[in-house]
Amino acid sequence: MLNRIKTFFKTTLLGGVIIILPVVILILVFKWLFGMVFDAIQPLAKLAESSIPLPEENKQYIAPVIALAVIVIACFLFGLFVKTRLGLMIYSAFEHSFLSKAPGYKMIKETVNQLLGKKNSPFSSVALVDVFG
Repeated sequence: MLNRIKTFFKTTLLGGVIIILPVVILILVFKWLFGMVFDAIQPLAKLAESSIPLPEENKQYIAPVIALAVIVIACFLFGLFVKTRLGLMIYSAFEHSFLSKAPGYKMIKETVNQLLGKKNSPFSSVALVDVFG
C-alpha cells in the first residue's frame, strides 16, 4: 500500500513537471525574445516620443507600438519593392556585391529561410537504406 502511494506521488509529480516545464521554458523564451525586440526598437521609440505629440500617461506604451508599426510598414514596402523586376534586380546585385561577402550571411539567410518555411530542411525527407546489404 505504501509503495503504491509512493509510486502515485512520484508519477504524478513527474507528470506535472513534464507538463509545466515546457510551458515555463516557452514563456521564458518569449520574455527574452520580446525583451530583445523592445531593446532593438528603443531608439526608434524614443524618436517617436520626442517628435510626435503623445499623451504623457501613455507615452511609454504608444511609442514602442508606433516604432514597431513603422518597422512592419518598412518591411512591407521593402518586400513590395523586391517583388518588382527592378527591385529584385537591385536586391540581387546588392546581395551578390556586398552581402554575400559578409562572413556568416549565407548561413543566417539559410537559417531564416528554413525557419520561415521557404526552404526544406536537409534532414526532412525519408530515405530507405539497406545498411548491411
